[in-house]
Amino acid sequence: MFDFAFIDPLPPEEKRWLAQAIVGMAVADDSLVKPEMIYIQSILKCIESKDDADELVTMLKQKKKPKLHLLKTERERASRMFVILAEVAVIDNRFTQQEAEYLQHIGERLGFDAESIHRVMNWASDVTACLKKSSPLIHKLKDTTPFFKNI
Repeated sequence: MFDFAFIDPLPPEEKRWLAQAIVGMAVADDSLVKPEMIYIQSILKCIESKDDADELVTMLKQKKKPKLHLLKTERERASRMFVILAEVAVIDNRFTQQEAEYLQHIGERLGFDAESIHRVMNWASDVTACLKKSSPLIHKLKDTTPFFKNI
């Protein structure tokens, strides 16, 4: 879920960039779901400028993807941001073509090469497959009778 320990110490410009990318990813498939809104609400709390936050909310309402500039930051930060954005893409148990294209765009804006982007895309696809399998599993498990073994 949302990693405040990573986000809080980011410089304001990087927080803003990440917020823009999260908004863009959330609207990439023209479908906004509650888990995506949780990410958006969380990142908006980290934005120091109310005007910037309001602008992102407006873009969200209009389903507009913010323009992302190249973000030249430490590779570990860029990597964590990229994975966070992949999580946003698949949080609704789907990984659409539009989300894949936008995730590729994000990877390019973070300075990743094609192979690295491909790895993250494959990871996102794998996560989606696992998430899809979890719903039937939960459905089956919820009907089981509790069993507590005395130890």
